[in-house]
Amino acid sequence: MKKNFLLAMLITASTTTLFAQPTLTKATNNPVAGDVFYGYTVDTTGVNKGATGANVTWALSTIVKNDSDTTSYYTCVATPYCDSFPGANIAMLNNSDYSYGVSGTNGIEVIGAYSGGNVLHMSNNSTLTRFPLSFGTTFNDTFSTEISMMGTDIYITGYNTHTADAWGKLILPNGTFNNVLRVKTVSIMKDSVNFMGMPNVNVNQNESYNWYVSGFHSPLLTVNYDTTGGTMHVIDAKYYKYTGSTTGVKDRVAQTGALTIFPNPASEQVTIRLSNTGVAATITILDMTGQIVTSITDDQPKDGTHDVQVPIANLPNGIYMVHVQSEGATLSGRFSVVR
Repeated sequence: MKKNFLLAMLITASTTTLFAQPTLTKATNNPVAGDVFYGYTVDTTGVNKGATGANVTWALSTIVKNDSDTTSYYTCVATPYCDSFPGANIAMLNNSDYSYGVSGTNGIEVIGAYSGGNVLHMSNNSTLTRFPLSFGTTFNDTFSTEISMMGTDIYITGYNTHTADAWGKLILPNGTFNNVLRVKTVSIMKDSVNFMGMPNVNVNQNESYNWYVSGFHSPLLTVNYDTTGGTMHVIDAKYYKYTGSTTGVKDRVAQTGALTIFPNPASEQVTIRLSNTGVAATITILDMTGQIVTSITDDQPKDGTHDVQVPIANLPNGIYMVHVQSEGATLSGRFSVVR
């Protein structure tokens, strides 16, 4: 009897004072230009989506990171391919790939992407988020696109069901987060390939889970499962660390690092020398109008002095800015191209 009474008191307290059921909005969770996130891909051993419902605790502080990358957000006009995506007002850069979207009051829709020299337009936009979003909210989304390359036409269609199925506390290696909302997405995607008049259709089904907290403009954690054929196994998992300026977290110049650029002026190639990095870094080169002209990821970091060669033969004469972003630091410099 005493145990049941204590349990009832705890439940009452948790629903009234200790926890607050989260509601996400555009103001609290839409990414904005200037946001930068470090993503840490982790070993999926021991990673589990956990329970549904209210006041759940997801204890994942011991997950082990394997690799990292950087995701940066820009205004569309600050990127080199904006003209190919009319209506876009925000762009996401990951490695050298761009995604273009429309950020509005109700969320973000992806309208296209640029990858490997190819421009991809969505014939039916893909909705990433829809606001307001709170526990129990469900919304559906359909998307489609067409890709043509080397005589092959690929038609991709998809149907997503998004459900905010749980909220509670998320414990990660980089901290503990309260009042977190989890969104479950069931995705069915069909790709129809027509190669020289011979059609082939594939259907895949995935289930993904994204954990969000108010004020953080990205998922805190994503876990993806392959559920094709009725089976279920983890594909990948990644958690994120914020290093942008829009939530008051300032970019910090590394105290033990330095950025050296040579030769300067340069003509065909420039070398960027990093000191005491030890972590993956994204190197972005911008012209004086603020447009990105080159972006590469140095994913083989070394302690001590480390040189990265960047080809610049395609750049016209002028002055260029260099930003190097790595975990906990932003280094800046500039060089000239003279021929």
